Amino acid sequence: MGTERPARPSLDDLQRALRAGETDAEEKLLQLLGERFMFLAHRKVWNKEDANDVAQEALTAVVRGLKTVEINTSFAAWAYQVFEHRLLAYIKTKQAQEKRIGARLNTDFELPSTEVSFRLKQRLLLCLERLGRANRRYARILNLRYQGFSTEEICDRLRITENNCYVLLLRSRILLKNCLEEKAEG
Repeated sequence: MGTERPARPSLDDLQRALRAGETDAEEKLLQLLGERFMFLAHRKVWNKEDANDVAQEALTAVVRGLKTVEINTSFAAWAYQVFEHRLLAYIKTKQAQEKRIGARLNTDFELPSTEVSFRLKQRLLLCLERLGRANRRYARILNLRYQGFSTEEICDRLRITENNCYVLLLRSRILLKNCLEEKAEG
């Protein structure tokens, strides 16, 4: 017979221990819940940064309500429902952003949608060329992100730190946005 691992306490057991005044129960509860939220968020949201945000927002909401909310069902069910609400809010926000972007692109032009798409692609290519002439790293990092590479893969390919990656992405997106808006006005 092998050595058996001790059973991990459930979320409900930890919540009851916290309510009973056990000092280390809160840390264990938040650690376990944080791990579960991160796992779920990364399965539902493919963008790593967004997944981390969703998990952190849900965990923060649980912490706020932990001592004040009267829970009539199990604590675990309540906590997962909080997570689901945060996830749905994220999805709705993303959908609204995509609709605004799509509506803005279609109102920028008074052309049929295929013509809009063609003109947008032309503007985008011109702006990417311009960006590449100004700084090749900006164009390269945008290209890698567009191709679906993760932040870690981009950092490995460009031999930069994660912080530098975020800074380069931010700067390149701003420059690209400014270029696209400049072309739209002109």
